[in-house]
Amino acid sequence: CQDRSGYLWVGTLAGGVGRYDGRRFEIVDAATGLPGSSIASVSCSVGGEVFVGTTNGGAVFSGGAWTTLPAPPGPAPAVNALLALEDGRLLAAASGGLFVARSPGAPWDAVPAVGGLEGAEAVALHRTSAGTLWVGTVRGLGRMLPGGALTRYASSDLPRGSASVIAPGRKGGLLVGIAEFVLFTLDPATGAAVR
Repeated sequence: CQDRSGYLWVGTLAGGVGRYDGRRFEIVDAATGLPGSSIASVSCSVGGEVFVGTTNGGAVFSGGAWTTLPAPPGPAPAVNALLALEDGRLLAAASGGLFVARSPGAPWDAVPAVGGLEGAEAVALHRTSAGTLWVGTVRGLGRMLPGGALTRYASSDLPRGSASVIAPGRKGGLLVGIAEFVLFTLDPATGAAVR
């Protein structure tokens, strides 16, 4: 992601996260401030914070310093994705499911899940401009409308499998990567998905 100061932040598989200023990378890893060096996600908030999910937990860069976040409940400490919301809450896609904290560093609360997504590892997060939160889980694609529970998104065109990538597509659509298949373009209004 690119932060408000113009720095480009890039995560690596085993070498930590790099902050690029246009000339050089400054690297931060488990030895210098992160809970782990295998980076699962990097996201920038509108408030200027940088959130990093690692295989050993999450961290936030704010005010020039790194702070390790509390570990969400679950069978492993992995934080697969973090997403800061406009109201100050923080979402975590983690090994134990989807969690929300009232602010970075606050305790995590589990987001209720139904439709077979109960306890499913959450691996990807995407929020649309309309406020719909999409969640990739190891059991498929989920959707949470503002104020609601996480529910499985039903589309006869999407195979069931781990939805590991969610990104904005054209004309309000989504790009959804399903493990062991390919990338799909999804029209959320109709449920139609094409390869």
